[in-house]
Amino acid sequence: GIRDTSVTGVQTCALPISHVLLEPVRDDAGAVVDFRFAAANAAAVAVMRAAVDGPVVGQLMTAVVGLELFQATFDDYVRVLETGEPLVRDDVPTGTTRGGQRVWLDIRTTRVGDLLSNTWRDVTDRHAAELKPTAF
Repeated sequence: GIRDTSVTGVQTCALPISHVLLEPVRDDAGAVVDFRFAAANAAAVAVMRAAVDGPVVGQLMTAVVGLELFQATFDDYVRVLETGEPLVRDDVPTGTTRGGQRVWLDIRTTRVGDLLSNTWRDVTDRHAAELKPTAF
């Protein structure tokens, strides 16, 4: 069912795709150095469960998503946080493999107050299909 995350009132559980709220983690100088999961829907928790021992909410992004995906998205997430301009990225490679194939994601991120609303969809099958040569 739908539940209020109590962080911002954003309802996350009913979304059919993975959705999280990310809270910036800042160093002493105020620079963003990581993001903490402030809320996550069931789809996101299911995806991240293998990487997390315990609840996803409260974990740092660096501890959950792997270095490759963190490095591929961090600067973009900081830019969304600073400018408010939404992020739309397709076919983002992850460091994860499934069935011998690298996992690819479509990512959408927007600023919600002081947080980021982040959704992603696994597009590995689409990516693989686009790479297959077609017969003429």
